[in-house]
Amino acid sequence: MNQVYKVYFLSRLREQLENGILSLPVDFLMDGDYYYWKEILYRKAWVVYAKPPFGGPAHVAMYLTRYNHHIAISNPRIVDITETHVSFRYK
Repeated sequence: MNQVYKVYFLSRLREQLENGILSLPVDFLMDGDYYYWKEILYRKAWVVYAKPPFGGPAHVAMYLTRYNHHIAISNPRIVDITETHVSFRYK
């Protein structure tokens, strides 16, 4: 499974880069050469840990939806807003 995932991931990465959907900084690519960088990734051993979700996919979806639409500070907690500061109440 590790090898399959590695090949799939790197092929999708190449596709995204070639289609201009994804761009990486030149310094990240070590000399700006994607193929040099890809060879380094291919040589590394990848460890992929995946197991079936507890309770099935519906349980995972319900778990994630609890965190999907939370806001950091709700409007009633905001006391004052200026050009440089936001004051709010907290518990």
